[in-house]
This record gives sequence, C-alpha cells and structure tokens, in this order.
Amino acid sequence: MTPVSTAAVLPPAGTSPPRAAPGTVRAPAVSVADRRHEHEHLLLWQVHGAAELVLDGERTTLSAGWACWIPAGVVHALTVRENSVVLPLLFDAAGGRFPADTWKLLRIPEELRPLLLLSVQYQNSIIYSPQGHGELEEQILALVAARSTLPLPRSEPARGVALAVRRDPADPRTVQELAAAVHVSYRTLERAFLQETGLTLHQWRITSRMQSATRLLREGIGIRAVAARVGYANVSAFGRVFKEHVGDTPRRYAQRQRGGC
Repeated sequence: MTPVSTAAVLPPAGTSPPRAAPGTVRAPAVSVADRRHEHEHLLLWQVHGAAELVLDGERTTLSAGWACWIPAGVVHALTVRENSVVLPLLFDAAGGRFPADTWKLLRIPEELRPLLLLSVQYQNSIIYSPQGHGELEEQILALVAARSTLPLPRSEPARGVALAVRRDPADPRTVQELAAAVHVSYRTLERAFLQETGLTLHQWRITSRMQSATRLLREGIGIRAVAARVGYANVSAFGRVFKEHVGDTPRRYAQRQRGGC
C-alpha cells in the first residue's frame, strides 16, 4: 500500500489548521423582571427572533425588525425567546427630550439599521465621538417622534388631500384621482408629500388608515367593521397591513386594549 503523504493533508508551516464549521449556536431564552429607568428612555431593538414585553401591565410581542420605545418611568419586563437577539439603546431623559410620552412599537426598515448599530457601537465600545454621538441621538429621537405622530404637509394642495384622507380613510380614490381633485399632477403631489412629511402619499395614506384602525379597535368596534371603515374589503389584507405597521394582529391588539393576554 502506498503511504499517504502528510504534506498533502497538513497546513503549511506557520498557519493554523482549519477549524470545522461550527454547529448551530443555541441561545437560551432569558427573562428580565420588572424594572424602571427613572432618568433614561429605552429603545429596545429586536434584531433577530422575538421577545414578549409587559409594559405598565400591557402585554405585547416584539418581532424582528421592530423596536419598542419605553419612556423613562415606565415599568417593563421582558422575555427574550430562544435564539433571539434584542439590543437596548438608552437616552438621557434630561432636557425635556420626550418624543413619545407612552410606550410605542416602531418598525425599523433596513435603511435605518446602520443608524441604530452606530448608536450601539457608541454606547458599548471605545469607538466614540461625543459630537457624533449627540448628533446621532438627535436623529434617533427625531425618528421616534416622527413615528409617534403623522405630520401634515404644509403646501395647500397636499394638505387638502391629507385632510380629506384623514376625514375618510375609506375614500376609494386613487392617488391620481386625489391629485386631480386638487388640480396638481400626480408627481407634484408625491413630491410635496415626500419633501414635507418624509413619506410618499401612499405611505402617508396607509399610516393614517392604521392610526384610524387602532383608534376604532380601542373603541371596541369589530375587526371586520374596522377593516371596512378604513378602506379594506378583505379582512385578511387588512390584518397583514395592520401587523406590518402596528407590530401585532388586529385581534391581539384589540385583546390588549381590553386587558387580555
């Protein structure tokens, strides 16, 4: 039998032997008991997996791609599910910086992930710039404030459309028909919404509809009726859009408002 040359299987001198590919890393679930930050606001960012939160006695689920704004003084507890990652970002509450006075779920789109990652870097490493950190905090706080309220456009045509959409969320007119109603082109209207609110008309309209839907659900109106009143003939389609924007299904949201689990 011809011997096997060790030169064929050993790495070159001065190098480490290759490691076997690691197996799947399993992180256990972790629970954090009731706590309160008196002087700091907290933004919990769910990077992967999910976590269950209890905030001032209300239960909700935090899914990947979402964050929860928890103002200073709010009692909160959480259970991070197995193999999940949640990152906390803290903000000094001094100086009246209070972009949202109640806890709130916020969707974190892909383009905003670097903003939050940079904040994590500044808070947890030696890579730090005091000026840069201050500017970064202001950006994130502005982000929370913008997602806590829906700004109205300033220009008359766009503002008129926004008010009409807000008065009647089920208005069936297309974007082109809404533009024609205020005697401007579709592109002019879209540009005004984007420049003055940070959202396209389509995004603004859906956000307005979902805000109306949460109000109606809090009033105890049934899900099917709420869907119709905000412009959705299909309850399943309404449910998908609602969960994307609110972070919970209409049924679970309504149950939370009634004090259920």
